[in-house]
Amino acid sequence: QMELRGLMPDVVSYGTIISGYCHLGELKKVLKLIEEMQIKGLKSNPYTYNSIILLLCKAGKVVEAEKVFREMMNKGIFPDNVVYTTLVDGFCKLGNVPTAYRLLDEMKARKIVPDCITYTAIIHGFCQTGKMMEAVKLFREMISGGLEPDEFTYTVLIDGYCKAGEMKEAFALHNQMVQTGITPNVVTYTALADGLCKRGEVDTANELLHEM
Repeated sequence: QMELRGLMPDVVSYGTIISGYCHLGELKKVLKLIEEMQIKGLKSNPYTYNSIILLLCKAGKVVEAEKVFREMMNKGIFPDNVVYTTLVDGFCKLGNVPTAYRLLDEMKARKIVPDCITYTAIIHGFCQTGKMMEAVKLFREMISGGLEPDEFTYTVLIDGYCKAGEMKEAFALHNQMVQTGITPNVVTYTALADGLCKRGEVDTANELLHEM
């Protein structure tokens, strides 16, 4: 309708519609609008790119999201912490932790500070693939860098230890969590109980759940 009235949609108009479609998960419509913008010589702004990358990651199309991410950088639009973290999380959920770790290194090289969410995503990725040594190394790096792990970071690592059958380490981390003043949640206790049950220590697991 804008075009029929002789008004040309600008980057902001397109960005608003693209963000709306991203919110609805309408990937095909988003890609069509981006193509339209390119034909008209309009450049997407960081906000539009962020929305597209987030949508692609949510749809599990992380490789495509990274292509959009690289295109964004080639056009001189530099991503922030949120965009990097979205991609890191997307790759970790696919089990591609090496790529996520590479993105973390890239963030640091560009002086973009990773936050607790970025670190937790990769720690979770390492735990899911049974690489507990790498997960702990990253956890320590995070603390030495001045970041405070939250209940999610602790729980992810505790769950990793429980799945690996390393209950001593899991409980040591649980104690550290409590000493830091962070209250373990239901997921934390469930992970510990599950680990104990797998070792046949069902009575101890039962006692633990009644302590909650």
